[in-house]
Amino acid sequence: MMGVKLSVIIVNYNVKYFLGQCLSSLYQSDIREQIQVIVVDNASNDGSVQFVKKYYKEVILIENKDNLGFSKANNQGLAIASGEYVLLLNPDTLVRNKTLTRCIDYLDENLQTGAVGIKMVDGSGNFLPESKRGLPTPFVSFCKVSGLSRLFPSSSLFNRYHLGHLDENGIHDVDVLSGAFMMIKKEVLDQIGTLDEDFFMYGEDIDLSYRITKAGFKIAYLGDAVIVHFKGESTKKSTLKYHKLFYSAMSIFADKHFASGKSKLYQHLLKTGILLRGGIDVFLSFFSSWSYPLFFVGLLSISFLLAKIMMATFYHNDPSYYPENFIYTNLPMYVLCHLSGFYILGNFHKRLNNLRLFSGQLAGLSFTLIVYALLPEELRNSRAIPVVGSVLFMLTFLMGRQIRIKWINKSAKLTEMIIAGHSDGIERMISKFPVGNNFNYVGFVSNERVDSAKWLGYTNELVDITSRFSPNLVIFNRKDYSFDQIIQFLTALGHKVEVKLFSEDAVAIVGSQSKNKRGEIYTRAFQYAIRDPFNRHLKRVIDIFWSLIMVLLSPLLIWIFKHRIRFIHNCFNVLTGKKTWIGYLSNDPKITDLPSIRPCVISSDENSIGSDNEKNHKLNFLYAAEYTPWEDVKTLITTFSRLDA
Repeated sequence: MMGVKLSVIIVNYNVKYFLGQCLSSLYQSDIREQIQVIVVDNASNDGSVQFVKKYYKEVILIENKDNLGFSKANNQGLAIASGEYVLLLNPDTLVRNKTLTRCIDYLDENLQTGAVGIKMVDGSGNFLPESKRGLPTPFVSFCKVSGLSRLFPSSSLFNRYHLGHLDENGIHDVDVLSGAFMMIKKEVLDQIGTLDEDFFMYGEDIDLSYRITKAGFKIAYLGDAVIVHFKGESTKKSTLKYHKLFYSAMSIFADKHFASGKSKLYQHLLKTGILLRGGIDVFLSFFSSWSYPLFFVGLLSISFLLAKIMMATFYHNDPSYYPENFIYTNLPMYVLCHLSGFYILGNFHKRLNNLRLFSGQLAGLSFTLIVYALLPEELRNSRAIPVVGSVLFMLTFLMGRQIRIKWINKSAKLTEMIIAGHSDGIERMISKFPVGNNFNYVGFVSNERVDSAKWLGYTNELVDITSRFSPNLVIFNRKDYSFDQIIQFLTALGHKVEVKLFSEDAVAIVGSQSKNKRGEIYTRAFQYAIRDPFNRHLKRVIDIFWSLIMVLLSPLLIWIFKHRIRFIHNCFNVLTGKKTWIGYLSNDPKITDLPSIRPCVISSDENSIGSDNEKNHKLNFLYAAEYTPWEDVKTLITTFSRLDA
């Protein structure tokens, strides 16, 4: 084996399948015999460590027990890197065969260049502007966080953050590279030092780039070298948490590299921009999260008001029959009771069908009538109003829902899918997608002619075939194509075609539609019933309800249990969310491979606990995969005497 030319450091956190594709692309590169790959795992709980150990034994793996952040984890890799060059690489990337050689050759030929970056595209071939960036001076940062750079994307004045005036396909000297792909000469790092560990997330690549240029080295952007970056820069950036992290990183950078006067001005400008941009984002995020409950509040309020008007006008023949304080007393109570019914049954956590709507409405009406009976005499206006209001709500909601469904079906864009590759895995690949009214499998292409009605032509004709059939999704079977071929097709297919990759070994499809969306994974791991938000919600409701009943009846029940203090302690631990009543068998070394839930009081199969680790894992797997809240209820009843465990 030849000497190590390049050390690749990948920091991983819960992206097992993306990491697998990334590693495969590295080991298909033209200098695979000269690279050292170091994966630093930041306490992933998706089985990433086991995955790397099983499929990529040549990788040097560092297992962290806690999430140390991007900078500390990279520095762990740098401490053992032995290559002449070092590449900081994100796990959600695909590298072309000659990309690494292109970067190394450029660094060899340009002695004053200390680091290089490349052109990054997303899963649809769209250019990611964070591939090249300018130094975030006070004005540049203000333009970025205030949104001016978006308004003027090609301006050399307002969009210096992403250097929008520079050709994305050209070769340029730039100020800052993205930490997603950053190749640096090892001798430069030895001179300037490693990543600053004060930066936990965001800003560390800016700081490192600035220190490289301060040391007298140039930083180059190579627009003729391309990688795919499945998660673009905009991932999760419309949140207040991002703005706080970004401001914190920029503040650290300002304090470190600017004079005190400029630093204060820098922070004031940043804060102003963040307040403008963050305020809008927080409002939109809040509205998006609460739009469904707020819609219910509005429709319920209108329904009960109409019921009041109808009862007063047509039944009592007196429009002013009910007291004026109805709007401030009875109406909020009716709405709150109905919302409680919908919430307890999880109607805000799962798509609402007619049965769940009726169940939630019935529960809400029951709560309303119970509370109504407890109200003072002067507030008990009419039992008919909540009943009539409930009926009006149901009718209005169902009519609106039917109109909305017809409008969505009419306006929904049909997804036309073509598969590149031919093997036994194609049928499994198709089964991963919801082929239906808005999803159509057009056919497949392959390297050889296949006698099938679904065969559309040869792979080298794919661009022409997509022009003819106009698909918006192409899935490549990894068994049949190299990453270089896939990336070539991705850049040639155009921005309107989404590309995903299918791996038969991992039984997973990975990809990303755009820089504004997180990378997607379609795999068996996401079919656990216990991951379903509706099921998790009902599990929590059962925990709270059972705990409240146990606490209320504790003066009587406490004498049943041998460990009385522990019983009370369990009730309050579950009530406060520290534990759940029913959960996994604890004697399972592979429990981290399963979806995480709270520690339990009683195991899902209490009678099966033993030393057989494989059996315990199978039982835990079945509990997670086939979970139903009602199984928890049955277990609670049958193991009632174990509540003090």
